[in-house]
Amino acid sequence: MGSEKEMAKTIGMEIRALRRQKGLSVEELAYQSNMDAKHLASIERGDIENPGLFTMYRIVVGLKLRKMNSIVEEAERRHFPFSVDKEESN
Repeated sequence: MGSEKEMAKTIGMEIRALRRQKGLSVEELAYQSNMDAKHLASIERGDIENPGLFTMYRIVVGLKLRKMNSIVEEAERRHFPFSVDKEESN
């Protein structure tokens, strides 16, 4: 499915896109997610390959998403149009 760095960048791009859709600045989302704005910006850039489950949960809460895997599902759909299941079935 691509490297960890590629996936980190893809997830970061998705977080940024969702943040912008909601009209939030990095600072506003960081505040709503109870985290440092510089840390959030690093995640959005894909500089942090494994931000951790609790960090991702805080971002999801800050974005007011319904479920935690929304970010990953959307990132996969947009940037990785194939799935592991499809590859394995061939």
